[in-house]
Amino acid sequence: MSLQTIGAHIIFAAFGRRLGFATIALFFAKGAVGSACFSNTPERGIGLAYMFRASAAIS
Repeated sequence: MSLQTIGAHIIFAAFGRRLGFATIALFFAKGAVGSACFSNTPERGIGLAYMFRASAAIS
């Protein structure tokens, strides 16, 4: 767990519903194209391979 989760909630609360959603969607889109914006990347893969991998709780 990183501080990215609380950061996402703060952004959503500060920017409002529409702009907060757009900001979070852009963050996920940035990660989907391979930018190293998620924690533990690129050690665990990049892009969609990282986003759709099994979590530690499942595997």
